[in-house]
Amino acid sequence: MQASSLQGARIRLLWAIAIFWAGLYLYIPILTPYVTRQGGSTSMAGIVVAAYGVPQLTTRIFLGRWADRIGRRRVFLFMGLVTVAVSSLGMALFPTPWAFAGFRVLAGLAASTWAMFSMLYVSYYPHDSRPVHAMGWVTFANNSGQVVATLAGGFVAARWGWPAPFWISAALAVLGILLVLTLPEGNWASVHSAPPKLRYLFRYGSLRVASGLGIFNQMVTFLTTFGYVPLWAARHGMPKADLGVLMMVGILPSTLFAVITGTWLSKHWSLRTLSWVGFSLMAIFAILTPWRSGALWLFFTQAGLGIGRGIVSPALMAMSIAGVEARWRTTAHAVYQAAYAGGMIAGPALGAFVVARFSLPSIFWLAGGSAIVGIGLSLSATAHRLQLSPKPSP
Repeated sequence: MQASSLQGARIRLLWAIAIFWAGLYLYIPILTPYVTRQGGSTSMAGIVVAAYGVPQLTTRIFLGRWADRIGRRRVFLFMGLVTVAVSSLGMALFPTPWAFAGFRVLAGLAASTWAMFSMLYVSYYPHDSRPVHAMGWVTFANNSGQVVATLAGGFVAARWGWPAPFWISAALAVLGILLVLTLPEGNWASVHSAPPKLRYLFRYGSLRVASGLGIFNQMVTFLTTFGYVPLWAARHGMPKADLGVLMMVGILPSTLFAVITGTWLSKHWSLRTLSWVGFSLMAIFAILTPWRSGALWLFFTQAGLGIGRGIVSPALMAMSIAGVEARWRTTAHAVYQAAYAGGMIAGPALGAFVVARFSLPSIFWLAGGSAIVGIGLSLSATAHRLQLSPKPSP
C-alpha cells in the first residue's frame, strides 16, 4: 500500500474510532441519573455501569484470537458498530433499569471489538515503529469521540429529553459503519495462523504487567468519571446540560495528554515511569473529589483525573504488545483488554456495595485506594519483569 493511501486510511480509521466511542458514550453523562429517575436505586445504577464490563471480560480474548486466526480485522469493526446501534436503540425504546443493564451488556459486547480497531490502526505502520506513538493517536481518537459525545450528551438531553442521546448514538453508529466500509485491511491481511496458547503469550512480562495495571486503571475510571461523578454532581444540584461539560472536562485532558505521551513523554520516560506518574495523579484527584461539591472544584478534580488517564492509558496499551509478533498482536491486546474489563466490573460492583453500606463519598476513597495499588504495582515492575521473553511458540 502506498504511503499516501496509508495516510488516508489512518485518518479515516481515526474518524471511525472517534465515532465508535462517541456512539458508546453520548449518553454516559445522563446514564446513572436516568437509571435512578426511572426507578432504579443507587446500587442499581452501579449494576448498570458494571454490566458494560461483563462481555468484555468474557469475549474479548475469543474475538482477538478469531481475528488473528482469519487475518482480518475490518469485519469486526463493522459488527462492533452494528452492535452499538442495536444497544442504543434498545435503551431508547425500553428505558427501565433492568433493560438498561441488559442493553449495556450488549454495548459491552460492541466494546469488545476495540482491540481490532486499535490493531488495525497499528497495522498501518511498519512493524518496527514505536507502538506507543500509534497508541497515542488511537487514544487521542478514542478520547476525542468521548469528549464531543459527553459534552453534547448533556445538552441533547436538556434540549430534547432523556431518550434523545440514545437515538443520536444509534445514528452515529450508522455513520461509522459507512466509514468502515471504505477502509482497507492492514499489512497483516491474509496472514492465517493459529494464535498461540495464552500461557505462551503470558511469557511476555510486559503483557502480564500491563494486564494487572489495566484492572486498576479501569477501576478508578469507572468508579469516578464514567461512574459516580455524574451522580455526585447531580445530587448536588448540577443541571443535565452541565453534566456533559463536567464529563468533557474529565476527558479532554486525557485526550491531549495521550498525544503528548505518545509523541514526547515516551521519548524521555520509560513505560514504568509513565505508569506510576499517571496513577499518582489519579490517586490524588480521586481522593480530593468529595472534599467539596461546587462545580469549579469538580471541574478541577476531573481534569486532574483526565491527565492521569491520558498518561497511563497509551503506556499500558503499548506495553501490552511490546515485542509481540504482528500475527499475534490482536490476541495479546485482547488479553490485556479482557483483563482490564475485570476492573470495569469489579470497580462499579464493589462501588455498589460500598455506597449501600457506607456513603457516596466512600466511592472516591475506594477509587483513590485502587490508584495507590496501581502505583505500587508500577514501581514493582522492575526492568527484569518488563524484559521481553523469547518468542513463544504456539
